[in-house]
Amino acid sequence: MGLKLGITYYTSMDRSLVRFYAGIKSEITRKTYESDLKRFLRFVKIKDAGGLLQLKDSYLQELVEDYTIFLKNKGLRYNSVNCAVSALETFFFMNDKILNFKKTRKMMPEKLKLLGGKAWETDDIKRMLESTTSLRNRAIIHLVASTGCRKGAVIGLKIRNVSEMPDGCKAILFYEGSKEEYTGFLTPEATKVLDLYLGERKRDGELLKPDSPLFRNKYSLGIGKVKPISYAGLKGMMGEIIGKIRGKGDGKRHEISSFHGFRKRFNTILKNNKEINLAIGEKLMGHSSKLIPLDTIYHTPSKEILFEEFCKAIPDLVIDSGERERAKRIKAEQKVDEMKEKQKEIDYMKEQIKGLYDLMKK
Repeated sequence: MGLKLGITYYTSMDRSLVRFYAGIKSEITRKTYESDLKRFLRFVKIKDAGGLLQLKDSYLQELVEDYTIFLKNKGLRYNSVNCAVSALETFFFMNDKILNFKKTRKMMPEKLKLLGGKAWETDDIKRMLESTTSLRNRAIIHLVASTGCRKGAVIGLKIRNVSEMPDGCKAILFYEGSKEEYTGFLTPEATKVLDLYLGERKRDGELLKPDSPLFRNKYSLGIGKVKPISYAGLKGMMGEIIGKIRGKGDGKRHEISSFHGFRKRFNTILKNNKEINLAIGEKLMGHSSKLIPLDTIYHTPSKEILFEEFCKAIPDLVIDSGERERAKRIKAEQKVDEMKEKQKEIDYMKEQIKGLYDLMKK
């Protein structure tokens, strides 16, 4: 009898993989570790993962060490080698093979100074949008620019995770049903592009359902089998677009990470806006705020409150200069309306006070 795990079925002959996958909580980590395990199997020339468990621990230790040194000599950096080693450590641990991974990690490359900590500038994102004619690609770029979401948050999005908000905006529910679940928002500019993309899919014959992926893989006919964009597809798409605006590299690491550069920009815009509540800004980032004790448990602002704070950042989040001026004009008009309402309240209070004063004089 087969065992169902996610969307893959494993027979009783594959218990080593069942345990391996059961020990990994994140879907993206699962895919990454799965690729790393397959590469190790090719390196040691063993067909099945279960075959590894038939080897003596001392020989397995040598194989893992040789593989680590091989990756290091290939020029892979610390993070890449660490991920490969972590995948093997998980596999063997979940299958009761306790190897000396502390020694193995001593053989890994030296940690280098972290780069990729800078943010994309608005002009950079504008050039990205201009470099592609694909509505899907443009919609994804607008989404990550407007929400600052992580790369992995894009993969699992479904049509039902999108809802309408006032002033031409949309709400996006990330990581639905998980403990990481949080709400982000699209600017009117980003909303327009997403609507155009979904409209294109409808015209191509696709029947959009609540469970349909928000972003699908490339297709020739909309009525074809719908597949969500994959992690590799998303990474490749963004790499291709960013490659166009960067030009041919010199082999050096870049100071702006492909996806995290969007998140860094979003976070910077929120933090630099003194009108935005700091704790709610953390919620919009999908962070559990550490600024206030027990904030994650007791501070659960409504979608409307989150949206109110998000709107304060719209003029700085939009990409097109025309849209930016429009957003600034709307914000200025809203401030004028707020001032008028406050003045009405003040005038009303003055009338009430005057009425009471006149009554006392009689």
